[in-house]
Amino acid sequence: MIRKALLSGTLLLAATSSDIQAQAVELAPFFGWQFGGGFNNAGDPANSAVNGLDIKNNWVYGLVLDVGIGRGIWLEFLADRENTELTSQVGGTPLFVSDIAVDYYHAGAIYQWTATGLKKPLGFFGLTAGATNFIPSDDRDSTLKFSFGVVLGVRSYFSERFGVRLESRFMATYINETTGLFCSDTGFCYQIPAGTIMRQLNVVGGVIVRL
Repeated sequence: MIRKALLSGTLLLAATSSDIQAQAVELAPFFGWQFGGGFNNAGDPANSAVNGLDIKNNWVYGLVLDVGIGRGIWLEFLADRENTELTSQVGGTPLFVSDIAVDYYHAGAIYQWTATGLKKPLGFFGLTAGATNFIPSDDRDSTLKFSFGVVLGVRSYFSERFGVRLESRFMATYINETTGLFCSDTGFCYQIPAGTIMRQLNVVGGVIVRL
């Protein structure tokens, strides 16, 4: 009888612990550095010497919202921004085009494959998809395109409610058809061939707040 009671209590405790994790909601503001970005095969109809567009490496910041849905599985929602510069390549020489913001809005899932516990590094891997918004600051049109991402990171908790998170995220933006990007008020646009993929990588860290 006692053995059965202990077994029942153990199972109930495990189920309760799993439910608590599944119901967890976490916010993690972050800050870091973003690398890469650009369109190597971008063209300028008015200047054949232009052979590409580059997005300058710069700081990135944003917010991640994670919602636990099962043991080790979390839904993830991401918004981030990089304020940087867009330059064109003219005969191998960079030429300033515009200040530009690169925004990502993604949703997906991450899997935490290590055991739960305070002050332990908890590794995770995830996949997300959504949109990239390019926002030039010189009256050129903003452009919204499909993108996807892969994240690999680690988090650790100081208490039941607070922790830290360190991660690296690869983002790829896909141009599905030949199109003009960064069009000015005069009608000038850079031409981007269909099938172009713009790639970026960031390394960021942040604070976790469990709600």
